[in-house]
Amino acid sequence: MLAVLIIGAVVALFVSLAVFAYKKNQQRIAALQQLALSKGWQFTRPDPYGLPGRWPGAPFDQGYARVAENVMTGKIGDRDVVAFDYSYKEDSTDSEGRSTTSTYSFGVVALGMPCPLPELELYPEHVFSRIGKALGMKDIELESEEFNRRYRVKCPDAKLATDVLTPRTMEMLIAAPKMHFRFVGGDVVCYESGQLKAPDVLVRAGALERLIDGVPSFVWKDHGMTQIQPLPAPETLR
Repeated sequence: MLAVLIIGAVVALFVSLAVFAYKKNQQRIAALQQLALSKGWQFTRPDPYGLPGRWPGAPFDQGYARVAENVMTGKIGDRDVVAFDYSYKEDSTDSEGRSTTSTYSFGVVALGMPCPLPELELYPEHVFSRIGKALGMKDIELESEEFNRRYRVKCPDAKLATDVLTPRTMEMLIAAPKMHFRFVGGDVVCYESGQLKAPDVLVRAGALERLIDGVPSFVWKDHGMTQIQPLPAPETLR
């Protein structure tokens, strides 16, 4: 009898946790919808754009069952913006042959740039990257020691990284919450582990906007200011 009661209590606990998680997620989605409404953006639960296939590189080229949902599209100033939840799955097998499927989730925010730039990636410094530095793995060191302690920079063109990450831009990024972003073609894409939250969308989009604004005009001119494929526009949903 006691065992039955214990099993019943465990089942009830799991059900309660599942219901709580569901309600929290519904509240999160409602907040995203409200944000989109307040900004004049479009919101759609399914992804009508094929967003997982838009950009190469992590996390979009990893795993399988790649899904984008809770998609917001609109404008920040004169720039296209898109934000969405992204997830993929990976299978693994332990030493005893047991298979496990894991789901990895990310909140993605991307802004269109005036023209394509070579790939530049910036991600927060952490203990493993510090170990990598100690082992001789290279990243681009900039003039700000505080920035170098906070971020790692990868770019095939060190001069481009120096030109883009001006002292003013580095100060902005130091003051902002840590982000992981990279230039991919004509877009700057920020992706962080976990689900997208409404306050994070504005913080990340604002930081990306200031990043683009801080790129010197000669950088854009040097790269041609050519026509680029725009991010999904709200009109495509109508």
